[in-house]
Amino acid sequence: MKYTIFEIYRTVITEAHRNFIKNHFTYNPDGSIRVYRERFFKNNPNATEKDFSSWMTHHMFGDWEEDIILMDDEQFKYQWPVIYSFIMDYYSEEDQNNNVGEV
Repeated sequence: MKYTIFEIYRTVITEAHRNFIKNHFTYNPDGSIRVYRERFFKNNPNATEKDFSSWMTHHMFGDWEEDIILMDDEQFKYQWPVIYSFIMDYYSEEDQNNNVGEV
């Protein structure tokens, strides 16, 4: 059975994980916009500068925990690729260890 990113988040991500995400994967105003730009265009090679500007604005001021509820998986993966990958990687490890309960 394929679960949505929200179902996985709700089932396996703990408060410690949420704090780790907030401290390591959300917008860092001290970080270089160049790094965000490189990552964005690497993941979205056909995107425009307007796409990047819109994405960056949402990334700076958006709330990933709200978005995970409101967005479908592809939208969330586009807007929050690092957080999406972290959750899916953690879920894969838990699934392999049979520690994931029913969603």
